Amino acid sequence: MENSGNSSLLKYKAFQKHTLYKNCLSALIVALATSMHYVLGDFIHPAPFLLYFPAIILGSLYGDGISAIFFSCLSWLYFFTGEPFEIIMSWPKDYVTIGIFLVSSALIREVVRNQVKAKLKAESVAELLNEEKEAREKFVSALTHDLQTPLTSVKLQIQMILRKEDISEKTALSLKKVEKNIMRIEDMIRDLLDANKIKAGKVLPLELSACNLREVIETSIQGLEVIYGKRFFIKKAESVEGIWCFEALQRILENLVLNAVKYGDPEAPIEICGEKASDGILLSVNNKGPVISSADQQKIFNPFHQIKISKSGQKGWGIGLSLVKGLTEAHGGSVKLLSSEAEGTTFFIHLPIDSRPHQNFDLDINQP
Repeated sequence: MENSGNSSLLKYKAFQKHTLYKNCLSALIVALATSMHYVLGDFIHPAPFLLYFPAIILGSLYGDGISAIFFSCLSWLYFFTGEPFEIIMSWPKDYVTIGIFLVSSALIREVVRNQVKAKLKAESVAELLNEEKEAREKFVSALTHDLQTPLTSVKLQIQMILRKEDISEKTALSLKKVEKNIMRIEDMIRDLLDANKIKAGKVLPLELSACNLREVIETSIQGLEVIYGKRFFIKKAESVEGIWCFEALQRILENLVLNAVKYGDPEAPIEICGEKASDGILLSVNNKGPVISSADQQKIFNPFHQIKISKSGQKGWGIGLSLVKGLTEAHGGSVKLLSSEAEGTTFFIHLPIDSRPHQNFDLDINQP
């Protein structure tokens, strides 16, 4: 990774070793400037530096700069201090002029070289950061995949023990708690894998089937009430039939509700609404609480982004809302956020009635 990250600097150093090539290139640039000055002398006289300083800058970029300064001095002495092959220098005018020229040229050369080095260093750091980012994503993906096998094995062993008739009620209760926590870990692994897919720009695959919007809302809220109590108010839940992924809709709704629990006012109810729209369905979750700033609204759906510590003290990975967006878009839908002091924060999910055209593969689905 380190060698690859420094590739730009290595290329630059290798280029700098070609001394003959650099000198010839610098000489060619200065020769071009000299020729231009010879032709345009009457128009730019007495400011030959208008051509020679650019020659030095180019010589510093594509050569070593020293050669450009050297050849520029020779050109000045040869063309502008006397007849050809006759160099006449007068004190102090010519000496001071040449001195100023050399000092100015050296300063220009150093500025250009420093800028080139800074640019190459920035490119090198960018390459390293990009490689580290890719390595982290690969690590997360590999780790989550590798964790699934032992977790599945443990869960199967627990289920086999629970089928036995000779275990005590206390042991069975403990094993069920262990099984439940294993399932939670599996859900977290699935969320991480899906978040990586979303970050990579992939469309999440869905198992589409005939669904009822009201059933999705009621099933999801019943499960959440077991954990969070009677905090949820179903404002509207219309019985709308469509072709969606039931599990994905549950994940969308649960993530929105959990986000409202974490960041909303604990004393205010969380409102859920599901209704038929003109060209699909509209699902919304509203909570009262702090307003989400415009800056945070631009980043809130990015994977692993968190705006602040939640009021409830719960900490997450910042992937819930990115999953909401990814699962919504996998259905061919869209997500919208509105946040104000008066109305609170509301997430709107718009989905088409039939999501099959938005998946990249054919599925055998029973029509409603």
